[in-house]
Amino acid sequence: MGSGTLLMFVPYGWFVVYWRTHREEVPLRSVAARSCLVCMALALGVSMQVFGSAVADAPTNLCAYQPDAASCEAFPALPDAQCRLLEACAAACGGERPCPCDGGLLPNYRCRWSNATSDTITAILAPESFRREKRLGPRCVKAECPLYKYARGVALEFGVLLLILCYVATYALHDVARLLGRPPKQPPPPPPLDASLLRVHGEAAGAAGGPDR
Repeated sequence: MGSGTLLMFVPYGWFVVYWRTHREEVPLRSVAARSCLVCMALALGVSMQVFGSAVADAPTNLCAYQPDAASCEAFPALPDAQCRLLEACAAACGGERPCPCDGGLLPNYRCRWSNATSDTITAILAPESFRREKRLGPRCVKAECPLYKYARGVALEFGVLLLILCYVATYALHDVARLLGRPPKQPPPPPPLDASLLRVHGEAAGAAGGPDR
């Protein structure tokens, strides 16, 4: 993302400077078109950071350790004793940091008991030790998670990359080619001589070339 940002903002910054010094050659609509793409990329980038940081993932798969269908479907319901422990841990923090409860995340998914799986034949043929190790056959699996929240940040990131690619393909390459193809600066012409100085110089030359007396 950092290199893509440079590919957009460096040519854009140079073009704005070029437009300010060559307004008679570069129309205002050229700056407006480039500015629209840059502003959209900035808006999507900020949105990606905001929505991406709002997602707190819980990578542990606690569903796989549910022993039966009843506990699987009830997850994340907890017995009263465990609920009281969680409440006591949260109350002990009191908004202070560090907190002893910061070491983990509450699960943000639900579980479902699966009877018909794609590996049913393997589960039938495999020995019991293999089934226990690979958790084959009927088992508890993850069923629901905040997929929309996860997909939103990913979609915004792809949007930023697409806008950067569009800017590079449409404007940045043209601007860089113009920058590299500029003719070298010519030295300024000498200032014109004053007419009175030319007349004095001519009279002096005439007097120097007159006949000897």
